[in-house]
Amino acid sequence: MDEKEIPQPFESFDFTHLWDTLRRFWLVVVLATLLGAAGGLAGSMLQAPVYQASVRMMVTRPTQEQAGDLTSSLNAQQLTTTYQQFMKLDVVLDEVRERLGYGVSAGDINSSVLANTQIIEIRVEHTEPRKTSEIANALVDVLVQETDLVQGTRYGELEASLQAQIADIEKRITETQSAIQARSEAILDEQSAELEENILVLEQEILDLRGEIQVFSQNSALAEAQAMKQAELDRKLSLLDSYRRAYNTLLTSGMPSASSDAELSKLERTVQLYQQIYINRLTSLENLRLTRLQSTPNVVRLSTASEPKNPIRPDTNQNVLLGAAAGLSLALAFVLGMYFIDNTIKTREDVQRLLKLSIIGRVGVLDDLPKDAASPLHVVAFPRSPVAESFRTLRTNLEFSAIDKPIRTVLVTSSVPGEGKTTVAANLAGVLAQGGKRVAVLDADMRRPGLHMALGMQNRYGLSDLFRQPEAAMGDFAQNFDAGNGISLRIFSSGALPPNPAELIDSARMERILQGILADVDFLVIDSPPMIVTDAQLLAGKVDGVLFVVRSGITSADDARTAMELLGKTRARILGAVLNNVRRGTGVGYGDYYGPEK
Repeated sequence: MDEKEIPQPFESFDFTHLWDTLRRFWLVVVLATLLGAAGGLAGSMLQAPVYQASVRMMVTRPTQEQAGDLTSSLNAQQLTTTYQQFMKLDVVLDEVRERLGYGVSAGDINSSVLANTQIIEIRVEHTEPRKTSEIANALVDVLVQETDLVQGTRYGELEASLQAQIADIEKRITETQSAIQARSEAILDEQSAELEENILVLEQEILDLRGEIQVFSQNSALAEAQAMKQAELDRKLSLLDSYRRAYNTLLTSGMPSASSDAELSKLERTVQLYQQIYINRLTSLENLRLTRLQSTPNVVRLSTASEPKNPIRPDTNQNVLLGAAAGLSLALAFVLGMYFIDNTIKTREDVQRLLKLSIIGRVGVLDDLPKDAASPLHVVAFPRSPVAESFRTLRTNLEFSAIDKPIRTVLVTSSVPGEGKTTVAANLAGVLAQGGKRVAVLDADMRRPGLHMALGMQNRYGLSDLFRQPEAAMGDFAQNFDAGNGISLRIFSSGALPPNPAELIDSARMERILQGILADVDFLVIDSPPMIVTDAQLLAGKVDGVLFVVRSGITSADDARTAMELLGKTRARILGAVLNNVRRGTGVGYGDYYGPEK
């Protein structure tokens, strides 16, 4: 076989191979899943319960900045994001700690903004349910307070300046009004004294006029003079009356009458100016306070946190499922790793694709024979079992292979030890004998012979004795093996182990021994060493055909390819491969029809 024609193993993803790998390690998958679930349960039992309380608040933008464009929308998002970070600052947390009297960690606080809103949901987690609600409610209160403090600091200096100016103006107004009052009282005193003096003077003048009029009334010649005095008296009485009314008005009102006093006029103008300035400053202060309110984000509590009844963690069901999922994932990863690492041959397709060999026989798993079994051969102990039918199929395929070129000697070999070639050779001989042929079995493995142990026979003499005694008859070193049911085989065990088995196998004497054995039988089955030993390579060229045994799930693709390369160099006739130890579902195919024989 040309080495170039042998493909590399598993060139593409093989689901059959993957499924078989999964079936092989199903117990690992189950145990890993159960262990993961148990780990999740244990973690939940060891974890302290954590409670959660939530409160919602809304942060609105300052009314002075309300707008409907994209920029305002971005500002709203930035505002809510700012408050999410603001609530975790030390200045806020320290105030919350001081109010509650116990520690509060920023890691216990989480928040999120409800989609397309300016509503922030604050979630507080703690191992004590009462503290979760207390922290959540206190946090909102402190945020409201701190928001006012931040804006107060921003406008505080300007407001204090205006208040100081207003206080100074009030003082000046008071002082000026006091000066006006003092000046008014002085003017009032002056006007009162003047009026009193004028009244006294008029009263005296009126008294004098009345005396003169009385004198003139006694002399008719003085009637004209009397009339003039009487007119003067009336004028002075009228004036006296006006003085008295003015004097009464001064006393009643307590305010001087209109005066052209320059000092009082100046004081009155000054107080009017101060009053105008005072009104302007009050207006500025109110405008500043209004601006502060309009520029301050409004934090509104929408709900109040209540004490939770049930913990949010641990979620035992979720932890168990996650643990099971983790265990299952690890197990599947292990199976997948074994799939890629495992390059053993398992199916008919593997043999055909990797070794370019046809499957001439497929043998299922051979169970251990009971102590009371009728024969050490499965084909005899369980003649109606799927395994026995597999060997009968192998016999039929061999007969078809001999149509063009007769086959009387078959070498049964494998790539490495432990692949079941001795079992295949013995049971193949059994079904050939069941078919009416005289069959001999030769154990040509003179390094680690196993045929005699498989059949429960002695190995006191055999092939090595035929080399040492060339004149002896073949039958002298053969053992008759009664397989049961009238089946008899001639068994040539290996005999004593020689120091140079390869030289013996390669000798002309070996060919004469084979011919001598064939003289008395119809078919010779040779159990040879594996192909890693030179003996098998030498024997392959001396037989009519070679059966290559591949143990499903055990034989390495690399070992099988190497063995086939060695067989190709011997130019031996390779009849095909026998896929041994095939598990159910991968290719025996007879169990459902025949059923296992008990």
